[in-house]
Amino acid sequence: MGNNLEPSVAKAKLLWWQEEIARTFMRVPQHPISKQLQPIIEAYDLPEAYFEQYLAAALNRLSQNRWDTWDEIHADCRQLGGLKILLMTRVMEVRHPLTDAFAIELGGVLELIDRIRYFGKDLSQNNILFAKDDLAFFNMNEVSLLAYQTPQDLIASLLYRQANRARLLYQKALEALPENDRFKVVSLLNLAKIYFALLDEIEQANFDVLNQRISLTPLRKWWLAWRNFSQEKQRYRTLQKLINEKVTVHG
Repeated sequence: MGNNLEPSVAKAKLLWWQEEIARTFMRVPQHPISKQLQPIIEAYDLPEAYFEQYLAAALNRLSQNRWDTWDEIHADCRQLGGLKILLMTRVMEVRHPLTDAFAIELGGVLELIDRIRYFGKDLSQNNILFAKDDLAFFNMNEVSLLAYQTPQDLIASLLYRQANRARLLYQKALEALPENDRFKVVSLLNLAKIYFALLDEIEQANFDVLNQRISLTPLRKWWLAWRNFSQEKQRYRTLQKLINEKVTVHG
């Protein structure tokens, strides 16, 4: 919310939304979006705490634009990105603890990829959303970064480290996703496919995100989502066939 707003304006809006979420859960929303959201909250029993925690994380982002360690970055990404994806799984009516863990990790991974993608834009707003430890590892300093005087090979090395983390985290989370829930959350898997295709494009451009905006065409996004949906549907059908055969054999 605050990316294109003055911090004071963004903070005021977020504080207002904290009050509006409270009103919405008391069934007296004011904003048109909240009025549309209220029946969804009730239909899917969405926890108020998820909304509160997300807004708190967004507020914290306005006052904190530096982190010391990767663990702090990871936690912040999971908080901002994970809660959004977790709410989506609630609407999909998926409640397995391992699927919840997958949703939180996926949200964190998508947030991390966004930090790579918008690294240049964030620098222009005095935000360095990667750990000081990582900067030190590559002998980088904030002054040079903010002055756009850091060699591109160092920036590429920094961003490659984040990209590698994103891929490893997602692979680990995907391996833990219960097979029975996999097709239920296929839209999330489609989203991941699109994000990682974008990450591949950024890497092929040597992570040159300071001088250009790298994106995928709508047609390619559609194709990636359609292909992944088709593959996951076939996987689901195969699983169901195996289950039915097992039931038949064992009576």
